[in-house]
Amino acid sequence: MNKESAELSPAVKTVSLCKNENLAASLQNKFASRTDRVGQGSGSTSIAVSGRNDILKRLQKHLSGELRIGLYNLLPDGTVQWAVVEFENHKDAADVDQWLVDALKYQQKLEQHSIPSMLERSKNPNGQCYHLHIAFDQPILARTVREGLRGIGKQLFGSFDNEVFPKSDDGLGNFIWLPLFGGTDDWGHGITEERTVFLDASGQVEPDQEAALKKWQFAESENFLNVIKKFAAALPTSVQPNRNGTGIELNQPGLDKMEANCPIVAQWVNDPTGWQYDHWLGLGSNYVVFKGGWDRFVELSQQDTENFNQAEIERIRDEVLGFHGPQTYDKFRDQGLDFEVPTEGPKAPAGWGSKFDPIESPVIERSGCYGTFTGKGEFRMLTPFTIEPKELLVLPDGDVLTCTVAHATGQTWNDITIENTDWHTRGKFMKALGHSECTFHGSDLDVIDVCQQVISRVEVRKQGTRTIGLHDDIWAVKNSNITAAGYLQPMELIPYDRSEDSLHSRVAYQHLDDDDYSTLAQVLFNNILDVNLPEAIMPIVGWFFAAPMKPRVMEITSSFPLLFCYGTQGGGKTSVLEAMLSMQGYQDPTVYSCTMRPFPMLTLLCSTNAVPVVLDEYKPWDMRDNQVLDLGRLMRKIYKGEVEDKGNADQTVSHYKLQAPVVVCGESKVKEAAVLERVVIAGFTDEIKRRPDMQKAFSALRALDLTGFMDRYLMFCLGEDVKQRFDDARALTVSALNGITVAPRILNNLTTITFGLELMQDFALKWGVDLSSRIDLESVIAAQVEEITGDGKGQVKLAADVMLEQLALLTEKAIVKKYYEFNFVKIRSLDPDKTYLAVHLPSAVQIFKAKAQQIGYDGELLDNAAYLKQLQNRSYVAKTNHAVKFKSMNSSCDLITKKCVIIDLEKAAESGLDLVGFDTIDKNFCDIQTEVTSEIKKLP
Repeated sequence: MNKESAELSPAVKTVSLCKNENLAASLQNKFASRTDRVGQGSGSTSIAVSGRNDILKRLQKHLSGELRIGLYNLLPDGTVQWAVVEFENHKDAADVDQWLVDALKYQQKLEQHSIPSMLERSKNPNGQCYHLHIAFDQPILARTVREGLRGIGKQLFGSFDNEVFPKSDDGLGNFIWLPLFGGTDDWGHGITEERTVFLDASGQVEPDQEAALKKWQFAESENFLNVIKKFAAALPTSVQPNRNGTGIELNQPGLDKMEANCPIVAQWVNDPTGWQYDHWLGLGSNYVVFKGGWDRFVELSQQDTENFNQAEIERIRDEVLGFHGPQTYDKFRDQGLDFEVPTEGPKAPAGWGSKFDPIESPVIERSGCYGTFTGKGEFRMLTPFTIEPKELLVLPDGDVLTCTVAHATGQTWNDITIENTDWHTRGKFMKALGHSECTFHGSDLDVIDVCQQVISRVEVRKQGTRTIGLHDDIWAVKNSNITAAGYLQPMELIPYDRSEDSLHSRVAYQHLDDDDYSTLAQVLFNNILDVNLPEAIMPIVGWFFAAPMKPRVMEITSSFPLLFCYGTQGGGKTSVLEAMLSMQGYQDPTVYSCTMRPFPMLTLLCSTNAVPVVLDEYKPWDMRDNQVLDLGRLMRKIYKGEVEDKGNADQTVSHYKLQAPVVVCGESKVKEAAVLERVVIAGFTDEIKRRPDMQKAFSALRALDLTGFMDRYLMFCLGEDVKQRFDDARALTVSALNGITVAPRILNNLTTITFGLELMQDFALKWGVDLSSRIDLESVIAAQVEEITGDGKGQVKLAADVMLEQLALLTEKAIVKKYYEFNFVKIRSLDPDKTYLAVHLPSAVQIFKAKAQQIGYDGELLDNAAYLKQLQNRSYVAKTNHAVKFKSMNSSCDLITKKCVIIDLEKAAESGLDLVGFDTIDKNFCDIQTEVTSEIKKLP
């Protein structure tokens, strides 16, 4: 059979392909390929395209004869779904019949193993060749496909040096001309000349090309892998990721490493004369991927003056650049070179340029820009700037690069910070750089490669924290690390927060010399206790001087109280708090609002563990209900340093550790029992308006630059045994209570005040000021017990206590009535001579809730079960489920029974409850019948 022997079928001659969109789609489906590049025209020209739709349009032009295209079957991840075995023999170009015989024999072998294929008569400058196409249902590693198909050929023919596409494992590979070209190419080949057409099993042209294409089945990838195990050993089974779009993992500069380590290149460098043309081109394809590689390649090539003079080199430059990546060792072997490469070596000579480098990145720096080399060796700019790393800050939840950005135009920007998440996309990256000139011209993957290139040059790495305050024995705030011995230089722990409005940016210390600090300390300690009444200023001073040691106090008690300041407008509370914040290092002591948005609030409360935060404007009547409830919940959590969770838009959850020492300030005092047990309280009046001495003391305080105070106080505290000092403060607090018993939680809170006052006294004494005679600890503690419990009895009133007091007031106003919500009763099993209050809890709670808003009640409102639970543990409650006879209001003689809570009014008064409203009611009609009945039932 020769090339003229097969008569072209009329069906093929007359088939219309120019507008056959279905046929174009079928080609695209079977010949799975890259979607970003195509081969086009009559030469080996690679063209960028914009995806599958663009390729589909070009396929339609291919079928109509307007434009001949080829596709790249090597996918970006190193796999293929379409492979081609080419049958042509350059050594014996005349033996075209044998090529077809071999192709049909190979196709039959595949068929025996259930591997469908499609044979095409293609083009060749000598006349024709044959392409055997296999389409897989799933991607397979390119090398596995190539070696497997070669193995089948060797088993079939003994030796097999036919080209198999893909011919390489990385980069673009080589494109393959597609079948069914409807025009005539430069060699006069097209569908009308029986070229680029499908053949049947006998080697004849398929009469219906479209039907043949549709009939062609995908090969099962799993079956193919099982088949080739018989013909090819030690094939890889998994895809190795590519670092770039051109193949081998490269780093710049690395040319010297390739020349030193690659056996082929080293041999050529030693003697670059007498090499075959194909070998020479393959070497050039490896050189051009390096910076300065082309110049070095020319320098060595010119030593072979007989074959490669300057004119020859310039002539074939485009051919070298057209390799679409460095030629691999497999290809050099196919070309007949004999060499040895270690099994752990790279796939191509250029791979030695990155093997021993700290990273493997395709990004290089050139002329003040970052970029990569294209498949043709052309430099593709990614950025018009470079990044000079300064230091990498390692944080618990990521890291931050501080760097200098230098633009190609000469502009520079210092101290730019790039967080690890900023490298995820080019949009985030450009936003982090913050300058319009800093554009990025690559993909998101290119951003990651730039990241690797930059981070590899970081020489300074430091430990960072997002939390200012105390970390073990180091106090860390902006620009300062402080220990008991003084400032640490250089800093070991770097606070970081990108926001310019964060707490980090507000807190910094001025360091004074000994004389200036002594003057500051003298004025401060001689005035600070005189700026307001002792019951207001003492808890504030004690709390603020204890706050820097909050983390260590938490280790002892697992809690730290909040400071709650309340009082009349103009009482001076905000001014005093701002002065205390200045002492803590606030450059701007403006307080925060307790009605700030939830997310900024959470961010603020977890940004420090020892620098106080003041939340002002606590006004329950002027806040939304949810704001009051949310703030109350946060206050309870802050006490123990608990974690608050917040859901994100991407369905993840962020965790916020509420660890800041917190001050809440407002005109109204908090009433919730659960919060009262977690605070120390400073109550303000307008006394300062009538006291010139207080105004003078405050003016002296405000005249100081208080930001110079904190550093030396911190050094003092860090040198103290906090555990011992807190134990001593507890003993002093217990003594100051004078026998009053308080809950353990309240005792810890009061001890914190004592602890702070003791620290302040000892530190003041170091600077010559003795405050011992000016602090009456018993009065301070007594005032706190009064503020917290309401009566100095040591017991915080629960919601049930307050509810009973409100019921007494409503009784006095005749809103809560005898025989409806309560009654009086004598109980023989308790004290038959005593009259007890019997409260029918469901009725009482119902009317109390109904009237709460009317009477201006802004405390807690619980349900019946919660009130009952609290009453069960109160000492004044005698019984909680006692049957009591109530007079029926419908009849003067009928009685009804209600289960009641029995309250001992005398013990209630001793506990601090004000229930005098019940004393205004006649206590007659005491129920004794229930007790009598119970006793009779016990008789035999």
